[in-house]
Amino acid sequence: MEHVEHMAASKPVAKRSGRRRGAGRPSQSTSVGGVAILDATLQILRVTPPEKVTVVDVASAAKVDPALVRYYFKSRQGLLRAAVAHMLEDVQAKSRPIVSDGTTLEQRLRGRLALLITVLRENPYLLRLVLGEIYRGNSTPRHDEILRGIALGGVSLSEALLAPGGSDTISDEVDPRFLHVAMLGICTFFIEARPLLDVLFEKNARPDGLAEQYIDFATKLILRGIVNDADKKQRSLAMGRRKNNKSQAN
Repeated sequence: MEHVEHMAASKPVAKRSGRRRGAGRPSQSTSVGGVAILDATLQILRVTPPEKVTVVDVASAAKVDPALVRYYFKSRQGLLRAAVAHMLEDVQAKSRPIVSDGTTLEQRLRGRLALLITVLRENPYLLRLVLGEIYRGNSTPRHDEILRGIALGGVSLSEALLAPGGSDTISDEVDPRFLHVAMLGICTFFIEARPLLDVLFEKNARPDGLAEQYIDFATKLILRGIVNDADKKQRSLAMGRRKNNKSQAN
């Protein structure tokens, strides 16, 4: 021990100028920032289950040292939470013009459902990521800023969808919070239930065609539940007239 202390004491100390850089802290010559690391993470998560994603994998994809990943995101969990938050915020940003573009309620509703299912198909592990990193294992959900931001942002989209305007009158009984949860459930289960769909429908059915049929069905299903009874009667009468016109033409 005395020998080691003597070597440490006798070893010349090189002078350093400026403040010492923290572990993993990017130097001035480092061009890769947190956004690039996040982009690499999102690309990996498109093809890799979240539980198999490691900091080393992300660092390799981003061509940086793992210490830089930890500098920006603190831990693997911090990285995954940031990734899912970014992904969902992007979906909500793309949804805003859809739910408030001035078209009919049916068109806006269909557009929102179509976007959700498209994103889920492109990111098959998104639901698992949200459940694992945001919903589950959260002892204080009301104080989780990421969860609150995602939840309240989703509800605001449903509120915009239900805003007065157009020829449809929304029922006063519709709660935008329940509508938000219902739409998420309708979309996520369609993606997760692929084996069930293979049993219920032909296995050689085109996935794109089946998704379009499901979106149409879900749109009409929700639409019938949120418009008021007077509008439902008008729709029913209009459909009856169209059927009569078709039968007379034949």
